[in-house]
Amino acid sequence: MDNVNSEGNHCMNFTNEEIMSYLVKPLKKHPNICVKALTLDEKEVQDTNEQIRYVSIDEDKDCYFSFLGFQTSLFV
Repeated sequence: MDNVNSEGNHCMNFTNEEIMSYLVKPLKKHPNICVKALTLDEKEVQDTNEQIRYVSIDEDKDCYFSFLGFQTSLFV
């Protein structure tokens, strides 16, 4: 997250690499957590070119992080 406070940049505009490195990979170390990175249409991210919009942390997708560029939310 270089230049977090730069004009025209959103502080919550995480890259796929940041989401994978700081959220998905650490959570996958816990065998009791089902972690999936999802696209806007809720398909599992297969290619790093696909924008990650959600990270689900349970089987039913009831608990998830939402990444919308200007806002990051946790839904439980």
